[in-house]
Amino acid sequence: MEEACLLDEAFTAVCRKFGIAALRREQRTCIEAVTRGEDVFGSFPTGFGKSLIYQALPTVAETLRRKRDPIVVVISPLKALICDQIEWLRSKEVPAAAIGVSNADDDLIQEGKMQLVYGSPEKFLSNDKWSSFLHLPHIRENVIAVVADEVHTVIEWGCSTDKAKSAFRPWCGRVGEIRALLGKVPLLALTATVPLKFRAKLILQLGMPACKQIISSPDRENVRTVVRRVDGDIEHVFAPLIDALRAKRHNCPRVVVYCKSTDTCSLLFTLFQSRLGDHGYHEDKSERLVENRLFAMFHSISAEATKANILLSLKNAEGTIRVIFATTALGLGVDIKGLYTVIHYGPPCSIEEYQQELGRAGRDGKPSVSILLWNRSLGRHVRSEMDQFLLQSSQQCHRKLMLAHFLEKNVAVSKVCGTHDCCDICAADCICGDCPLYWGTSIVNVSSLVRDDVVNCWTASKKEVLASELREYVFEIEGHEGIQFLPEYVIHQLVENAKNFCHPRDIPSFVDIPRNACIDAIFSLLTRVLEQTHI
Repeated sequence: MEEACLLDEAFTAVCRKFGIAALRREQRTCIEAVTRGEDVFGSFPTGFGKSLIYQALPTVAETLRRKRDPIVVVISPLKALICDQIEWLRSKEVPAAAIGVSNADDDLIQEGKMQLVYGSPEKFLSNDKWSSFLHLPHIRENVIAVVADEVHTVIEWGCSTDKAKSAFRPWCGRVGEIRALLGKVPLLALTATVPLKFRAKLILQLGMPACKQIISSPDRENVRTVVRRVDGDIEHVFAPLIDALRAKRHNCPRVVVYCKSTDTCSLLFTLFQSRLGDHGYHEDKSERLVENRLFAMFHSISAEATKANILLSLKNAEGTIRVIFATTALGLGVDIKGLYTVIHYGPPCSIEEYQQELGRAGRDGKPSVSILLWNRSLGRHVRSEMDQFLLQSSQQCHRKLMLAHFLEKNVAVSKVCGTHDCCDICAADCICGDCPLYWGTSIVNVSSLVRDDVVNCWTASKKEVLASELREYVFEIEGHEGIQFLPEYVIHQLVENAKNFCHPRDIPSFVDIPRNACIDAIFSLLTRVLEQTHI
């Protein structure tokens, strides 16, 4: 009873310190388990408040009188995330610092004066100074928890599925060793996106087989999803967004456009620059300076100063930058203010990446929209589960497809499934009478961005060209002399079902294709015709 009262007192102190009304039930459960010395694996949706769980631990330990100088060691793979959190914690007068950033901070860390000590897996494990730090008696005595944040990167970045290739960041795969260096200290592992099939593997790799698992659905109920095929004319696809930015300037709702490559980021940046001219700059600022431009691009090879300036603008809902073209470099842990529309120009590599990136929108809980635009060319180089999602997304609820990737079947459902608040598939079947409201809440009208003339890639003229080229396709049959042409009924099947082909292996499902016809060659022909913009 006394313990429960002390915990309530501790939670009240946390709310007072961080300026919140109350902790979520799952946050309290995680904190209680860690204070009991249990390992905890927590999976919660983006924008849930995962970081508050471990940021609250020193305050809780002090209130429970467990430690006078409590320390939480936080392992995070992301420099930008670390910097943001430290800045915020210091604004709340919480002693926090990252290892290896400044001599002054390093001295305070070594003395045990910082309550939250941040660092990357590489810095803690590959640097003798900081691995030795974990052995210091006064540090070991006061560390109350080790936190592995964004823990899905242990497998995604720290392990390689291809024996011929090394992992992207191999030290990420050894995060569990940091807890081992500290001895018997609880490990708190947190993420938003771990596929169900990898969860057990990840828990074992972290060395926490008996951990308490607290799993919430990764579903972002306030984010509607739209998936549409588009043609290969990038200017055609983005004309509505260019028009919106030209008309509204700094009043244009903020939009992030995720691209599959730095080249595509550059292409879109150049397109907007050429089409907008003076209209691409803040109208209240006379000079055409970089800091006055309404759009920007953010990727791994952007200069650090450029990244810092962009992130500074994105932290302010009224910041100058209204449209940002980005790769996955603008990803985990970035809190973009006033963002209610995320566009993917081409599908992300994986369902996890897709869930993370659409979760950048509406982190304050306001209605938002995620729009995935794709075609065969953009749909290359994705994992099998994303390939399947693309195949099924034209007929099945997007949310159900995604949740099945993360949760057991009996809980892979959302209360918004089947309503116009869910996805464009559910919206098409909704009969509530308020459905038109669905299409008016995004940047530019969603129906404008994915208008029929863009979505319907297979125009009559393209079908005619396709049929003509298919009639010229020839192949050989072993044991028979001469070449063979495709039968007219096969050509008809190919033309009428072209919209259903995302991969060569889809063709036999819709077409009675001759056994010796090369489906890869036919698929390449289909793709070439589809992406001809002059037809």
